[in-house]
Parts: sequence; C-alpha cells; structure tokens
Amino acid sequence: MISGDHQAGDDKLQTFNALYPKGGYFGFDPQIGPANLIDVHPYLNVGISSKLVLGAEVICNWRYSLGDGIYRPSGGFRQGAVGSDSRYIATAYLLKATYQINTFISFSGGIQRSVIGSFLRDLGADQSGLFSNVRLQVYF
Repeated sequence: MISGDHQAGDDKLQTFNALYPKGGYFGFDPQIGPANLIDVHPYLNVGISSKLVLGAEVICNWRYSLGDGIYRPSGGFRQGAVGSDSRYIATAYLLKATYQINTFISFSGGIQRSVIGSFLRDLGADQSGLFSNVRLQVYF
C-alpha cells in the first residue's frame, strides 16, 4: 500500500514520493508507478532445471486514495481522479522464462497481458494491452 493525496487543492500533498522508483517491479511494461497505489502481486517461480526458471505473476492495482489520481513509473502524474470514484486500475498477467547460459550470460523472455479496470474505463480508456520482451544479460 502506497499513500495518495486525500484531497486535491488543499495544499497538503500526502502522496508518497518514491524518489528513485523501479518501474519494472510492476511488470514488463509498467503503466502505473509507486504512488497512490494498492498493489497485490502474487507470483510463482519454478526451477525446471539448474539453468531454466519459469515464472507466472498476477499484478492487481487499485488506487489507495479516491482523492488522488494515478502516477507514471517515473513518479510523474499520469491521470487525475476527476470523473471516477472507482479504485480498480488494472490487472496484469505475466509469463516469463529465464535460461542461465553460463555464469556470465542469461537469456530471458516473457509476455504480459494488461486488462484495464473500472477507473481507466470511467476516464475513457477502452482497450487492454499485450506486451512481450526478450533480454540478453551479460554480467561482468
């Protein structure tokens, strides 16, 4: 749970400022940042072998305060609350795989399906999203 502003325009900002937020915590293609947020994020990683790990995640997001909007992963303001009394922002479903080639190199990939919630629908959003990624990581 990450605090949000209770009342816009009262000269008291209660929204948590994460200074250096890590957007990737909220999925491969994060649309929501760590401010005014209730985040439920169960996940499961299964080691298939000593080199291969498969994972699945579900990321559910709600607004902490109805008096505040939502924020970008960078911490900047994204969308105001005017026009909706809904808390539910979105849910993201992720599947991922990581293969450790050797001590220094790993290859990973995944897919994320994002489904918008009632807050975004109230404000005119009409579609969910699909995102995939691959990554080659070299440690030195």
